[in-house]
Amino acid sequence: MSRSDGLNLPPGHLRAVVLLSAQPDLHGLTHPQWRLLGLLLVGWQPRRIAAHQCRPLHTVITAIDDIRTLLTAPTRDAAVLRFCLDVIGRGWR
Repeated sequence: MSRSDGLNLPPGHLRAVVLLSAQPDLHGLTHPQWRLLGLLLVGWQPRRIAAHQCRPLHTVITAIDDIRTLLTAPTRDAAVLRFCLDVIGRGWR
């Protein structure tokens, strides 16, 4: 079998490329908290998030308050804006 990449590797030999970059500052948030922020970003209200995640509404509201505290954001909208600026805007380039 001829290879177009010029490498003559034995059968079954695997190749891989690993790309490394610095992890953005996640402000101590967990991945579920980032997912919650993402749902808020696309316009989901806490009641819809609670229904979607099969969680009590007060649990979702408490999670949003915890996120606001970690992001030092005064409101839910400010937390979503910080998410956009810090992670989407600068962190994942």
